[in-house]
Formats: sequence, C-alpha cells, structure tokens
Amino acid sequence: MVVVVSGCPSVTVSLACAATGDCPIGDTCIDRVCVTFDAGVMPSEGEGEGEGEGEGEGEGEGEGEGEGEGEGEGEGEGEGEGEGEGEGEGEGEGEGEGEPEPASCADVLLADPTAPDGSYTVVVGGSSRTVACDMTTAGGGWALAWSWREGDACPAGLENAPRGCRRPAAGGGSQASAFAAPPYPFTEVRGAIRAFGFGGADAFRDGDGQLDGLYVDGMSLTVGSPRAHVYTFAQGTSEVFGDQATASCPCDSGTAPPGFVGGDFLCEEPQQSANPQNTAERFFDVDDALFDGAGIEDVICRGVPESAATFARTLPAQTSDLLELRLMMTDGPGNEDIALIGLDLWVR
Repeated sequence: MVVVVSGCPSVTVSLACAATGDCPIGDTCIDRVCVTFDAGVMPSEGEGEGEGEGEGEGEGEGEGEGEGEGEGEGEGEGEGEGEGEGEGEGEGEGEGEGEPEPASCADVLLADPTAPDGSYTVVVGGSSRTVACDMTTAGGGWALAWSWREGDACPAGLENAPRGCRRPAAGGGSQASAFAAPPYPFTEVRGAIRAFGFGGADAFRDGDGQLDGLYVDGMSLTVGSPRAHVYTFAQGTSEVFGDQATASCPCDSGTAPPGFVGGDFLCEEPQQSANPQNTAERFFDVDDALFDGAGIEDVICRGVPESAATFARTLPAQTSDLLELRLMMTDGPGNEDIALIGLDLWVR
C-alpha cells in the first residue's frame, strides 16, 4: 500500500518496517513505516547523521512441495542514515578588561571627542579626583591647575592690596611666592593673568638677570625646584613719567629680557600709575588691567606677541612639580609695585 501524505506531496508512505533495511532502496524507516522523500526534501531543519542497530523477529508460513509447516526466526541488523535536527549547548567563561579609567582630561577627550567642558573624574596614581576640563580651547584636554579672582582670600605668601594681592611691604626690592599643585603630570601650560600696576616699574631694566633673583619688575611663573622658567609678566614704566625708553617694554625699545626668558613673556605699561603733575604721588592704576591685551598706549606695541591677553608654553619635559608665581620688584612698594587681580592656569 502506498499513501501520499496530505499537504506533503513530496512525502510518500508505503510499507511497514522494523528497520530501514526492510524498506525499498531509497526509503527510510520512520515510526515503523517506510517513507520516501523526494530529492532535496529535508525532514527537519539542521543536519546530522546517526547509526542505529535494531533486531526483529518474525514468524511466517510458507508452502513447499511437501507438507508441513515451518517456523523460522531471524535476526537482522540494519543501519540507517537520516537527516535530523541537532542541538548543542556550550558553556564558556571569559574574562576581559573594560575601558581603562581616564587619567587626564586629554584621556576623557580621546575616549569621547564630543565631551563638553566641565568636571570629570580621573584616576591618578590609583586615586580618583575631580578636575575641571577645558575641552575646546587649543585642541582641548586641559585641566584647571589654578584659578583665583579678586575678592578671594589672598594666596599664602601674598597680602591684601587696595585691590587684589601684592608682595608684603618691605623697605626695598623683594619678591613673594604663591604655589599651586597641578592635578597630574603635564608638559604644557597656558592661561591668563591680570594685574594692576603701581608707580614707576621698569620692566627688565634694573633686573639682576638671575632666575632666582629680582630679574623683572612684575611677575614670574616657574615650576619645580630648582626653578624652571615658564613665563614672565613685565610691567613697564607708565607714560606719565615721560620718555623712559630703557624702562619701557621691549616692544617700545625697552631693555631685552634675560636669555632664560627668551620670547616667553608678556609686557604692558600702566596708563596712569602716578599723578602727571607730581609723579612722586603714586598709586595703583585700577582703570587699566595689565596683560589683558587691551589699553596698549604705544601703537608700536599693539598686536605684538608680548601684548597678548593669554599665554602658552610647552615645557622641555613632563613634570608634576608645583607651579610657583612670584611677585617681584627691584625697588620698594612706595616706588613701584604690582597687584595680582586674577589668574587661570591650565595644564595638559
């Protein structure tokens, strides 16, 4: 008997069987019936091969030329190949490392180039700390190392001026230092410093030419000990004192800076730090902030590098040392002085 399975025109069921060997060639014994599959028809999804053994017993009657009945028993083994669906399960364990913790603002920016300015957590020497990051200026990735504004308490080492902070009063030339600890090692420094000038400062004219000495009327930014020069901020003589060429800024024919300063300096002259009718009457010029790139009286000094509003410096090698800002003058505060009114220092 042959049966065509409804809905499966490619599958034909025929003889009963105990094993595939009982079926015609090409058929397969499934659930004790021989099944024919047309070429290309798969009984299930997936592929697999299997071998099996089966035993069967049967009794039958036969007729011969003689009389009698006989019984026979037979055992048979058959092998069949079939295609079926196989499933496998596997378990595996793996350990991997996630993204490393950022150690700097530059690392944060490298991981996410769209990171905005703001506060971020970095890990330095195994310790977490929060730093303010500038992600936009000069390529981004800058960390704030020092910020101070007029009205804040004066940094240790400085004292109150009528406005801002200055070196402690002394009888003659002197210097006073304030320090800041950067958040992590760095090779670049940039920022801005603002000040008010007093009296008749002379820029580089009366300096002793020594980094550790009084080499400028103004301010000196250094790093480490022994000191390494970062930047200098020189205060030239105000125009109210008349033509003081050598005491003016270098852009106005003033004395050149020492060799260790090179071109890493800003210089500006107060517009009026004394009474024009009596220059012995001296005061802070609080109407003209120094080192802001504005209010440059001498036309020849406008737009030149030493009259810029900001500064930047790449150091010869990476360092994690303290930054030191020194306020210094070669004469006493009754004659010349400078008051810090603001600063922002960034490192990368």
